[in-house]
Amino acid sequence: MRILTASLALVGLVCAVQGVVQVADVYEQTNQGGSTTRVYDNCQDLSGSCVSGNWNNRIRSTCIYGTWIFFENTDFNPAGTGGAEWAWGSGYCFNLGNAMLGRSKSMRYVGDVANNEAATVSLFINDYFQGPGITIQGNVPNLSGVTIGSIITTGNLAYTVWSETGYGGQSACLLPDGNKPVFYINLSAVGISKISSVSLGCSSDVVARGFSPEKEGHGHFPRV
Repeated sequence: MRILTASLALVGLVCAVQGVVQVADVYEQTNQGGSTTRVYDNCQDLSGSCVSGNWNNRIRSTCIYGTWIFFENTDFNPAGTGGAEWAWGSGYCFNLGNAMLGRSKSMRYVGDVANNEAATVSLFINDYFQGPGITIQGNVPNLSGVTIGSIITTGNLAYTVWSETGYGGQSACLLPDGNKPVFYINLSAVGISKISSVSLGCSSDVVARGFSPEKEGHGHFPRV
């Protein structure tokens, strides 16, 4: 996932407070059994382009560090259809749910791969965090031409999203929840019709309605 980084001293200070490097150990059998490999980066095709061997439709359990999403189709469900399962934790191990058990063809981390607690905003083209995406750190005044359907924030800083470039138009605050990821499944959850710029801090009277896990865990998104 491409990361846009603003040259702000505040962002540098946040990134200096290290969380964990995001990696995922995936297993062929449930309960962390059978063959295994480690995934260090976004993997658009688990057939071997980014992992050792063909892992399409083989992952049944995993141990993850950071925030990861597993997808039923290659390229992170680019058409906005298919199953998906999210997970967040530090050394958190689990079996994938029945809907995704042995069905993953792609997977990706959320936020900054080197520091899961960095203050970031990840923007995805489709609802439920599917399809292409970019990750932002700091102020970005112009996102024109970027289609945005859903958002995930990480870290312990607030952001504001704006419907117009240059921080104008409709706006909504994306508030942190400790250092847990906060998921906004679509723009209805954010409360504005489009996103054209992003700024650090809460500068709006509107607060978006996201969800975050109460503790380390995982869950599935509805197949659409």
